[in-house]
Amino acid sequence: GENHDLVLAPFNALFYDCLSFWRMLRIDRPKNRWAEPLWVSRSAHSVILSGGVPGQTLMPPQNFFCATIPSNTPQRASAVASQANPCPLPPAYASALQHKHKQVLDLRKEIAETEEAAAAAKTALHKAIQSKFKEWLVTSGNLRQVQDLVQMEHPQGEGAGSGGMPRPWTLTLP
Repeated sequence: GENHDLVLAPFNALFYDCLSFWRMLRIDRPKNRWAEPLWVSRSAHSVILSGGVPGQTLMPPQNFFCATIPSNTPQRASAVASQANPCPLPPAYASALQHKHKQVLDLRKEIAETEEAAAAAKTALHKAIQSKFKEWLVTSGNLRQVQDLVQMEHPQGEGAGSGGMPRPWTLTLP
């Protein structure tokens, strides 16, 4: 067969205990020749090895990502892919991964800040609604009706001062 649109990139597949696996296979990790493929072909009498593969290109660093192979044994979430890689990455690819990692951390921070701001805004909105409702009760004259309802629910002698129990529903105005 022929190779079409073959894109080469540094090894960057992480899986549980990959360093032990590489040691067991006796792979020399510093000799990472990912950008130097061999073209293997056969003639009638021999196998021919030559440098380069027809149709190959090198992946641009900005398109480079870490591939993590799922496992039943969890890996540390804080491991940065370029540091956990069993093969040293070329600087441009390591930099691209670190840049992507920073973008993820920045996005997580932005989401956290948005959630905090939303909680503060929710509290402020709740206070504003409560304040406007109390103001409306006073200006509309409906406060007396609410107080009458509370009185019907808790007649004299059952509220505060009767056994020291506070009323379950109270309305305090500013």
